[in-house]
Order: sequence, then structure tokens, then C-alpha cells
Amino acid sequence: MNKNELIHLATNIYEEALMANSYWDIVNHYHSNISNYNDEMNYSPAFYHVIYQALIEGIFINLAKIYDTHGNALAIGTLLEEMKKISVDDFHEHVVEHYKLCGNHFQHRLKQDEECFFKKEVSEQRSICNTLKIDYIHTTVELTFEEIVDLYIKKLCSIKPSIENLRVQRNKIYAHNDRQTNFDFKSIYEKNPINKNDADVLIDLALDISCLCVEILTGVSKARSYTNIDDWEASLKMITIGEKYRDAYLEELLTD
Repeated sequence: MNKNELIHLATNIYEEALMANSYWDIVNHYHSNISNYNDEMNYSPAFYHVIYQALIEGIFINLAKIYDTHGNALAIGTLLEEMKKISVDDFHEHVVEHYKLCGNHFQHRLKQDEECFFKKEVSEQRSICNTLKIDYIHTTVELTFEEIVDLYIKKLCSIKPSIENLRVQRNKIYAHNDRQTNFDFKSIYEKNPINKNDADVLIDLALDISCLCVEILTGVSKARSYTNIDDWEASLKMITIGEKYRDAYLEELLTD
């Protein structure tokens, strides 16, 4: 796969991950808004019910495509294998300049699910924090590009159970009317669960990998979500204001 083909693959996986993340953000906002704006949302209960179900299906379909392990699939596994072949000569000129200034490595801030791969470094950082009597926040390590790719390969292997559960749910619920399942979706959910943390990890890893690849090769830093993704609440607030005007108007009519 040449550089342009790799950029094309990484960009497409990024767009699918961005869309899955956008769906997931709205689902999370749904749970928040239904608690804080229940009356406002009850003006259109069917609309919200249908939208919610469509978002859930969209998340699973997008993630299933990203983490597809079928031999012919262009998915996250393919992207990582191709990223292992990237050399510094393939880096965008601005990235090369930064990379060399930092001694041919990047500063990588460890996420919570990455700390298990750097126990020594995390232990040392926690010890320093304890000595200084400050709260531990995170550990930053120096990694070459190859070491970052290796880290993401390890993370991908660590979530294989979630990927398998995703595959089963896609095949037996979202993509096919499976004869063996016979519409017994509850048993599939119970035997092959995908919980909130699983979805967070799957989406986050897909964005990490695809954003890294695109930035390394093009110098463009991709956004992980839309800036106005939370504007739904603003619309619900307008309904609240509209209710107050409606009540005042009705009271005025009754008074007249």
C-alpha cells in the first residue's frame, strides 16, 4: 500500500470513527437530557425513540466495520499493519521537524487503559507525586513512532473479547435476521454484552489510531468530535422558554 492509499484508508476509518463517536455523544446527551428535560422531550416521544434506536444501530454498524476481522476487510487491523511499515521518510515535513527536535520520539500521555503496559514508569510517577504530596494525574512517556504503533497493537489485542461480542451482535442482530437466534435478542445481549465502557474504548482507540496516521502522513490534526455536538440542549432550553410564554399567554386570555 503506497502513501496515498494509506492516507485514504486512515481517513476513511477516521470518518467512520468520528461518526460513531458523534452518535455516541448524542446517545449520552439523550440520557442526560431525558432526566433534565423530560417534559420538553415528551412533546415528541416517537421522534426521540426512533432517533435513539437508529443511533444505537449506527454505532454498532460503524464499529463493526472498523473492527472487522474478515480477510478481505479494510479495517483497523489492516491500518495498523500498514502503519508498521511507515518510516520517518514518509512523515509530513512538519512532523519530521518536530520528531527530530524531540530526539526521534514523541511525548505520549498514557491513558488509564495504557498504564498496564508501562507499570515501571507509572510506579515512578506515582512515587514522585506521593513524595511531593500532589495528586497523581497521568504519566507521560517518550516513545518512538514504532513503539506507539506497538502499543496500539497491544491495546487492540487486549480488547479482542469486546470485538468478538461486537461481531456477534452485528451478525445476529443488526445485519441479519439470524435463523438460529430466532429474534431472541435478549440472550445475545446477555451472552455477548457491549457496555458503555466497551463502547468508549472501541471508539477512542479507533480515533487514536486513525488520527495518528493521518497527522503523521499529512500534518493535519483531526478533530475527535464536532464542536457543536451538544447544541441539542440549547434547543430544549428554548422549548422551556416557549412553555413559559405559552403559560403567560393562556393566563392573559383567561383574564380577558
